[in-house]
Amino acid sequence: MHRFYRSANDTLELQLVGGELHAPHLRQGQVIDVAGMRASVIEANRDGPTRVSFHFDRRLDDPSTLFLAWRQDHLRRVEASALEATLCLE
Repeated sequence: MHRFYRSANDTLELQLVGGELHAPHLRQGQVIDVAGMRASVIEANRDGPTRVSFHFDRRLDDPSTLFLAWRQDHLRRVEASALEATLCLE
């Protein structure tokens, strides 16, 4: 399960419940910058990150921001959760 917590207007924290991203080269404390976003590995085990913070260059409810999740064999739009709220995706 993927648990997303909106900790600020422009930040999501991802916790992988019962798993991890298979990326053993990504370690705790590592930061990855891409256009519009900075990802910081908060926690990791030997197989990869288990908790990651995503800081965006704009508010998550900005109309130009789109979140998608794979559901029922299709990519579907997911609304950003409210501030200090949690969204769980399986």
